[in-house]
Amino acid sequence: MIALLDCNNFYVSCERLFDPKLINKPVVVLSNNDGCVISRSNEAKSIGIKMGEPLFKIKHLIKKFRVSVLSSNYSFYGDISNRIMRVLQKSIANVEVYSIDEAFFTLDMEIDKRDFFCNDLANKILQWTGIPVSIGIAPTKTLSKLVNYSIKKKKQYSDLRFKYPNVLEIKSKKELDYILANTNVRDIWGIGRGLSHFLIKNKINSALELKESNKNFARQKKGIILERTILELRGVSCYKIKTYLPAKKSICVSRSFGNKLNSYQDIKMALIIYVQRAASKMRNYGLFCKSISIFLKTSDYEKKKYQNTAKHTLFEATIDLRIIWKISKELLNKIYKQSFSYSKVGIILSDFCSKNNVQQSFLFSGDELQSDRPKNLDMKLMALIDEVNKRFGDGKLRLSSDENGFFYVKSLEEQKKKNG
Repeated sequence: MIALLDCNNFYVSCERLFDPKLINKPVVVLSNNDGCVISRSNEAKSIGIKMGEPLFKIKHLIKKFRVSVLSSNYSFYGDISNRIMRVLQKSIANVEVYSIDEAFFTLDMEIDKRDFFCNDLANKILQWTGIPVSIGIAPTKTLSKLVNYSIKKKKQYSDLRFKYPNVLEIKSKKELDYILANTNVRDIWGIGRGLSHFLIKNKINSALELKESNKNFARQKKGIILERTILELRGVSCYKIKTYLPAKKSICVSRSFGNKLNSYQDIKMALIIYVQRAASKMRNYGLFCKSISIFLKTSDYEKKKYQNTAKHTLFEATIDLRIIWKISKELLNKIYKQSFSYSKVGIILSDFCSKNNVQQSFLFSGDELQSDRPKNLDMKLMALIDEVNKRFGDGKLRLSSDENGFFYVKSLEEQKKKNG
């Protein structure tokens, strides 16, 4: 059997960890630039606030119901996500981290023990991280997604009987058909807006009707992906648990500024955060990079527009954050121009290789950071940084923006200020 763990209203739940006053209150978290709603509490959902809705369209609801509106903090959410996934991976052998708030995993145990195990797991995650989760159990990934969806939409599935409040396993054809009959095709995993329009046009409105449709016709008209979805709804597993990390071709970290920036120092302070995140992601994949690119741009709506990118190719692939930051600063210097109001800056790491495939350089001097110490000491330093941040929280050990690039430990007061 396949189970899907999904964190409930994840970004809102993370914010409530640091501000318990938000519990049982309507809360929304906004996207970059505070443009659209990307997470809602159940209370916010109940007053009619929809996912992806622009902020300006719901100002009357915010005022009327005193909705708490929060800016997103992705590094904080990522740290909480890592803690949840570590708890899960210590309890289960085969885990696929699907997104920041979702993970698939296999359950190889007797039928009468599966939901009990998952309920215990959900309680453990809530106790250890403070985040409530739902777990749906079914024979395929698509069905486990639908079961998880039914847990969160209990009013829509009023005839379902729950042994545990946030855990459900499909144990009969009658239960399965009931869920499928009460699920709109647009709510099925992998069915987008265009595909749902096609299905509805062909008189397929529910997941049950899709399950019973002609899979050969579906493949002929819309390809193998739709055929696989039909097979998954029938209990035939087409998507296996992926416990390995896919090969990365590049890693990009960027973010639009909440307010336009024109000061070089302000942009540099933003860039150093993105550089550290990109380097950390790269190390998580066990990769070394040879190419570093920095890009900077104004908004497309600015009258005075500017955008530029600078790239540097290393002689030898590196994992060292100090080297990456030193080069990133130099690239930013090349493309930065005064008198522009910038909306976005970012870094792209690429041209990856593994540790065993790093081509040693004969470079004796040059612009790159030189060191008389063995390179394995630098690797140990990076590993130590990752271990400290893993144990005490993302961002506890950071890179200074000064010219020497020394590391410093953030104080608790700084961390609280960062997390609001």
